[in-house]
Amino acid sequence: MGIGTYNFAVLRLIFDAEPEECFSCDFKAFTEGIHHDCDYEFKTKSRFPNRGVGEAFSTLQGPTIWHPSYATVTHKQVVVLDKTLPVSLEKLVTREVTLHGFIHAIFWHRIDIKDAFEIRSKVDSRVLKKRKESRSQKAYTPQEAGRELARLNGED
Repeated sequence: MGIGTYNFAVLRLIFDAEPEECFSCDFKAFTEGIHHDCDYEFKTKSRFPNRGVGEAFSTLQGPTIWHPSYATVTHKQVVVLDKTLPVSLEKLVTREVTLHGFIHAIFWHRIDIKDAFEIRSKVDSRVLKKRKESRSQKAYTPQEAGRELARLNGED
């Protein structure tokens, strides 16, 4: 079956690229019977072009509380324009987006967005302030998704 194939394919689609480096790849596979060597759980973390990091997980077995599949993308840190700051300071943000349950979406799914902000000195790069924001999002129509997706035709 190779469940890792689907999750890793999602990372390739998100980045529109192949990974440049594999940080980790752990999997569990059946060892007996007709499903010998078929994976039932995996977790991977890779670096993609432009310093993006992709992480994916899925399992078909689990405890009473089942954990759905996910794919997480961590974007590189970028400078954000903030006119309220003095010219000696800069604001940076790192965004992490997690797509939960896309393989088993009929049961449960959600997108989590986490932004980590830093205010730092342009002179010595010293971090002066940090804060985090997080939100979850679901969209069932292009209009709910917003932005450029709102112009797409969807099903009624």
